[in-house]
Amino acid sequence: MVGGTAFAEGGARVSNPVGIGYAPSNLITTVPVTTQVDRLLAQRPVLDSTDLVFLWAGANDGFTQLGMIGGGAATPTEGLTQMALEGGVMAAQVQRLRTAGAKYVVVALVPNLAN
Repeated sequence: MVGGTAFAEGGARVSNPVGIGYAPSNLITTVPVTTQVDRLLAQRPVLDSTDLVFLWAGANDGFTQLGMIGGGAATPTEGLTQMALEGGVMAAQVQRLRTAGAKYVVVALVPNLAN
């Protein structure tokens, strides 16, 4: 396919719809990566083996869990546990794309959140 399609949305988290900047009273919502993948696969249930699919997520979950934005997790252990769960959800999204025929799936790593 020539061209491309983007379902990415700034502020999104992996599976939680309450992302960075979420303010439904101002009609500002965030669509999680899981929904973005749903939308791609609804539009194109069979992906071509030459398609290149990028997934980049996790930083907004980290910011939230570490309390840098929003309330954060109750304890550091709870935050790390949630991050591990979201990592599993990301892996499941990669598997969904591969099952649909994508041969090339790039998963960008979380940037250094300490800076």
